[in-house]
Amino acid sequence: MNSRKYRFWRVITMLFAILAAYLRRRPDQASSIVFYSFRELGGIYVKFLQLLALQPGFFEDWEIKEKLEIFDNVEVEYIDIRATLQSKLSAKQRTEFASIDTTVVSSGSFAQVYNATLRDGTPVIVKILRPSVLQFLGFDQRCLWLISRILHVFAARQGVSIVRVYDEFREVTTNETNYKREAYFAELLRKRYTSQPESHIVIPKTYQQLSSRQLLVQERINGLPLTDILARKESHNDVHTYVHEQLGSDLYTQLSHLGIDMFYQSIMNKETHGDPHPGNIFLLSDNRIGLVDFGVIGSPPKYRAEFFELVVEYERFYRQGFEPGEFFKKSLQFYSNDLYRAMIFMDQVADSNESILSTLASMASDMYQRNKNDPNVQRYLRTAQLRSVFTHIINPHNQYAIPVEIDAGVVQKAGSTLLSMLNQLECKNEVMRIVYSEVVRRIYAEGMPRQHSKPISLESSAETLSSWLHKIARNDPMLFKRLTKSEAMHV
Repeated sequence: MNSRKYRFWRVITMLFAILAAYLRRRPDQASSIVFYSFRELGGIYVKFLQLLALQPGFFEDWEIKEKLEIFDNVEVEYIDIRATLQSKLSAKQRTEFASIDTTVVSSGSFAQVYNATLRDGTPVIVKILRPSVLQFLGFDQRCLWLISRILHVFAARQGVSIVRVYDEFREVTTNETNYKREAYFAELLRKRYTSQPESHIVIPKTYQQLSSRQLLVQERINGLPLTDILARKESHNDVHTYVHEQLGSDLYTQLSHLGIDMFYQSIMNKETHGDPHPGNIFLLSDNRIGLVDFGVIGSPPKYRAEFFELVVEYERFYRQGFEPGEFFKKSLQFYSNDLYRAMIFMDQVADSNESILSTLASMASDMYQRNKNDPNVQRYLRTAQLRSVFTHIINPHNQYAIPVEIDAGVVQKAGSTLLSMLNQLECKNEVMRIVYSEVVRRIYAEGMPRQHSKPISLESSAETLSSWLHKIARNDPMLFKRLTKSEAMHV
């Protein structure tokens, strides 16, 4: 594992296995090969795997998606912490430390964490970049570049651009190894939350003057790590009572505060905490939540208003039930905005009663009605997996040839991580019902930030629709015939 030769051989072997699976028309087998190979390679491969899981239809197996969040216990790598401090800090900086514990307290894909105490008695953590990351990061990124190009060819039918996913991922992982940047962002967030007395989010102080590009010093948070709560839940313990006894806090209230903040910040602010991993979340007294690890910065979706409309659909689902036609429209609006806008524009030009979009929404509703009693559909609805209803039931195998733009992959991964944690704690519906309701209430009250979009023309709309209909005609002539009967197609 710890050699470029082995890693390259493992990647090439995996690619041949993937090609063979696709030639046998077994995309499900290809997805399993990707999953287990990436898990074995670890590190940034697992991080990329988690992003792939967000892509519609890439992993058909529910169990695989559920397992993605558990591969975070990374083996400890030997680091001489005293020698590291000697080389990374000046003599004056080193005098700020009263003591350093050489025992690793946390081990992640990119870093290891140690406890220390400052001269004034403040307990801190020292986060050090793994030497192996420095050794292999560039090489692994190049391997993933190759893999993404191969996967892109086979994922194209689903309308997903794996290449675009990789491009965002490369930028994120490169930034994640720059602790000077992380220190700056951590302090920016701390100042934001300390200026909001009503906030339940706690950000530790970061000692920027003691941090370097590969080393970060931060105030230690004393609380219950969410990893411990998940472990207790897995052993069938009453975690709700445990949290109340230890902290006097209510677990569901704390998780609701976390979810509300995540969704609100991702829509309303320029930067958000992009890695709400269980090891980065601490439960505190007074229903507060402590957040650590600020290497991944989430940016709001380019189509933030459209993202908010999807949130509104989830809020309506909990309040009134599932509306397949409306959910189809809102999903198309966010995931394929150019196509959606082209449809709207052509409908307005045609001034028709029977529009392309309404025809598609009606077909989506019909498909849902035919399958709503299927056990898989019932499971999706029970657990509020509305996107799975869209991907696997309403639009199976991307029969509508919808080109999917993965907007704000970091934010979507953060949301997926939160939902996975809530699933493991068996409180997803209870918490998310509150989260969606409060986020919608706040944003309706405050108003959305202004969003600028390029004007659309008749020519560009016609070109977008023509390209889309060409794919429909090639894949499903009967569907093409039905769609082209819409009045909007006869402008």
